[in-house]
Amino acid sequence: MDRLEEILAANKAFVAHGKHDYTEEDIAASKLPKKKMAVFTCMDTRLTEILEPAMGIQRGDAKIIRTVGNYLTGEFDAVIRSLMVAIYELGVEEIFVVGHYECGMAKTTADSLAAAMRAHGVSEGAIAKIHGELETWANAFRDPVENVKDAVAKIAGNPYIPKNVKVHGLMIHPRTGKLDVIPTAADKPVSGEAAGQELSSKQQWLDWTVKIQSLAQAGLHYGRDRFDLERYQELRDIAAAMMAAQADLPLAKVKDLFCNETGYQTPKIDTRAAIFQEDKILLVHESTGKWSLPGGWCDVDQSVADNTIKEVKEEAGLDVAITRVIAIDDWRRHNRCNNPYGIIKIFSLCKVLGGSFHSNIETTETAYFSEQELSQNIALEKNSLDQIHRCFVAHRTPDWKTTMD
Repeated sequence: MDRLEEILAANKAFVAHGKHDYTEEDIAASKLPKKKMAVFTCMDTRLTEILEPAMGIQRGDAKIIRTVGNYLTGEFDAVIRSLMVAIYELGVEEIFVVGHYECGMAKTTADSLAAAMRAHGVSEGAIAKIHGELETWANAFRDPVENVKDAVAKIAGNPYIPKNVKVHGLMIHPRTGKLDVIPTAADKPVSGEAAGQELSSKQQWLDWTVKIQSLAQAGLHYGRDRFDLERYQELRDIAAAMMAAQADLPLAKVKDLFCNETGYQTPKIDTRAAIFQEDKILLVHESTGKWSLPGGWCDVDQSVADNTIKEVKEEAGLDVAITRVIAIDDWRRHNRCNNPYGIIKIFSLCKVLGGSFHSNIETTETAYFSEQELSQNIALEKNSLDQIHRCFVAHRTPDWKTTMD
């Protein structure tokens, strides 16, 4: 029996059953979603029969739109058109963009897609025509949380979507159905395009301020003329005042954090270790009360590898060896905290050689967590939930390739 015959046989049995809890009233109002909501999510098969009950959605409650990776391809693509119909014809008042962890497409690249297309007989001319778009599309799968944020921003700011329609971002755990709310610009009191513009404007001012301080610092280091040095110092003071105004912090504290270096300014390096016991990841309980992967700033006299090993020993009491680099992340794209300097975060998979936890001034205990047990009390400025989930994927993938921003 082929697949079509199998489906038709199942359908025959289903129809013969004759009772599907769908009333005449349901039929009369079937095109209108009862909860006046639309869900834009991924076509991943693991979400079948888990997404709707996890969201409390029953038959007839919502309009569901599915694409690979819940990705938008344009201002007037099929998803936007579907949402327009849902809003203007079917009364939808709220949109939920739902991504998921453990994305099976996380390792997909434009080259791997092109290779598979060739293997299936697609011509080189056809592949060349869309290769640039393939690159952009495939990159969206690398970070599902950022993809949700991007989709929310695009929908909220779309000229064809009314500003009174609320747009939310969620991430679902495909194994448990647990939902995490993803904070986005659309959650601010102002809505739609205005919210996106406000967030974008604030970030732009922050970027400009950091750039001015960086240029002033370089000028103070390399400059020779005393008048130029005075101007560079004045620029640095202005940058500090701008940062203090934006961060609502005392100027003296900002200068201590923001203008405390000499020489050419470069990003700081933060190392994090992913250590597994069976399929559970080690987290350290910090004195602040939050949990994080063991790690910290890379000391000036340490290599990345040496610092990773040192931090694990100090915070978890374990002796480890690094087996592979999981990811090299730009902090600005992943973590919650607006530091006035760049940070490169390096995540490494490690194996335990020995050792045990001892009390120290930084951490109070350690524990291993399954992916479903991850505490909500995570130090998000040090490691986001998505970064920890990516460590799980790398642990389960023997041929994992390092991801890099």
